[in-house]
Amino acid sequence: MAQLIRQGLEHAKDFAKSITAVGVAQFFLLTFLVLFPFQIRTLVFQLPFTPTGNFNEYAAFFLHLSDIALIGSFLAFGVALYRGEVKEIQYGSWPVTLTLLLFLGLLMASIPFATFPVVGFWKFLRFLEFFGLYILLVNQLVDRRQVLRVFLYGMIFQSFLALLQYLFQSSVGLQFLGEAHLSPQEPGVAKVDFSGGKFLRGYGTFSHPNILGGMVVMALLWGYYLFRKNMLVLLGIGALLILGLLFSFSRSAFLALGGGILVFLSLSDKKIRFQHVLLWGSVVLFLVVLFNLQDVLFDRFFGGNDPNATVERLEYLDAGKRMLMAYPFGIGLGHFTLVMQDFMIQSADPWLLQPVHNVVLLIMNEAGILAGGVFVGLLCVVFVQLLRGLKMQKEDAKSFASVSIALLSVLAFIMLFDHYFFTLYAGQTVLFLYLGVVSDSLNNDLLPRKKS
Repeated sequence: MAQLIRQGLEHAKDFAKSITAVGVAQFFLLTFLVLFPFQIRTLVFQLPFTPTGNFNEYAAFFLHLSDIALIGSFLAFGVALYRGEVKEIQYGSWPVTLTLLLFLGLLMASIPFATFPVVGFWKFLRFLEFFGLYILLVNQLVDRRQVLRVFLYGMIFQSFLALLQYLFQSSVGLQFLGEAHLSPQEPGVAKVDFSGGKFLRGYGTFSHPNILGGMVVMALLWGYYLFRKNMLVLLGIGALLILGLLFSFSRSAFLALGGGILVFLSLSDKKIRFQHVLLWGSVVLFLVVLFNLQDVLFDRFFGGNDPNATVERLEYLDAGKRMLMAYPFGIGLGHFTLVMQDFMIQSADPWLLQPVHNVVLLIMNEAGILAGGVFVGLLCVVFVQLLRGLKMQKEDAKSFASVSIALLSVLAFIMLFDHYFFTLYAGQTVLFLYLGVVSDSLNNDLLPRKKS
């Protein structure tokens, strides 16, 4: 018995010695990628009063369970640097990283001049956290393909959950994973109106179906890059993801996917096979007919469904333009919904107040025209660098560059009509995830710097 105990202790010591700081950092980073879609969070900060009369999520700060994993990864990476397990820190593609740093600097500069600087501080802290994610990705802490696979499988789960939510027309009891309480009768829950009835849209565990739709589009294109050489696997994964897109009923996501596909095809050297087009079209048509979605989808896109949403977005846009004319240097990070009533022709109910559904205008409103211009410049720098990367002879590198440009067009299109890539946790995560994997690829595969 004593010998067995000694052997067990020796094995435990050997196992403990095999654990490295890099390994711990990798574990926490992968844990973060698994957890970030789930709204498992606790409120850390809100203003002691409510200028809008209601709780304002856009001026509050939540600590997510995934934040703890990301912070753990970054701390372990720091230990790995100190111990020499990581010989040299990488900064990715310098043009991308420097432009991103300039943008973050301008966001920070808006804080002292805001009405409530503490709101701007907490909002900037989130961007600083995700810059840490960017650094971990460009240092190849986890292989790029593994990062994309974890994201892809997570979106497959979200799509399946959206399917169940639509079929049951309610949440499915996963509140412990951050699923919202959903019902077609619940005020404030996103629905589609059809034939006099209201049908619940699929959320997954995100805070809105539009976010689910945008995430699924990202997963579809990244899934193509990962499994493009295995059509059967790609078809199966694509069918599951298309379910999530269909049940999100997100018009911006549908249109962004269409635009992304056109951009990708324009960059691809390969000829389009009619058999593949027919196959994918058949899969989509089969899923639409299987769940009897043809009429509700047609009404959603062409029947003038939900005119109030269009009116509200136009009102937010008009308020954003008025605000920009009055404050060209910005009102402070996180402040749009706190002051937008002052720039609306007709006051809106507090629960209807949202940031303007245009990311560039929102950045200009909160951090100034220069910050908005630098953000556009960041997207342009990424685009130009990826275009240069298309000249690579390696098939994998060229394919990644083509998919990344298509995804950039998806991001740009959605940001013209929605705000979540700048304001909400899941959207911010995926924006920095995209920038990180692209910057890593540019630095190491597409445009590697010559070493002296």
